[in-house]
Amino acid sequence: MNKQNITLEEIERQLKLSQKSERSFFSLLAGFIKTLLQIAILPAIVYLVFAFFLGIAQVEQSSMVPNFAEGDIVVFNRLEKDYGFGDVIIAQSIEKQSLIIKRIIGTPGDTIEITDNQQILINGEPIRESWQSNGKLAQGRASLPITLKEGEYFVLGDNYEVSLDSRHTEIGNVQEENILGIVVYRFKMSK
Repeated sequence: MNKQNITLEEIERQLKLSQKSERSFFSLLAGFIKTLLQIAILPAIVYLVFAFFLGIAQVEQSSMVPNFAEGDIVVFNRLEKDYGFGDVIIAQSIEKQSLIIKRIIGTPGDTIEITDNQQILINGEPIRESWQSNGKLAQGRASLPITLKEGEYFVLGDNYEVSLDSRHTEIGNVQEENILGIVVYRFKMSK
């Protein structure tokens, strides 16, 4: 009888060890799966945010100096579609092989003209903003009034002397469907 009790006790002990081991294995497996999901979900969330809500671009030229320097990284909002005067945008160039960063000066329905004395007129009214360059403002195609159609925007670089913008036929009026978003933040990378 004593031998039978020992055997039952031994069986109970083995059973408890087996259950503990099983719980330990499943606990370890659950922890591994949880960690794996956390590692996979974070990059997926970051990807979705930058694919649909925000974008990142690097300023590649000096056309926006002094406000944006070559090498700066900008974050732009892809969802904002209410573009207005003074907004800095990221857009695809006409040939769609590069991105441009420019400031909106004219919106649909506006008439833009650059006078002989280098004054920008919007609907016949002169503008003067703090971000405007003191450099020479060539008239380009805006020497005669340009009236913007629906979905068209007139853009300038802040550095008037070197900027390739709506004054030039290579850029022209930017079409709304080519605007990727409005710049919301800049990481200053220049010295």
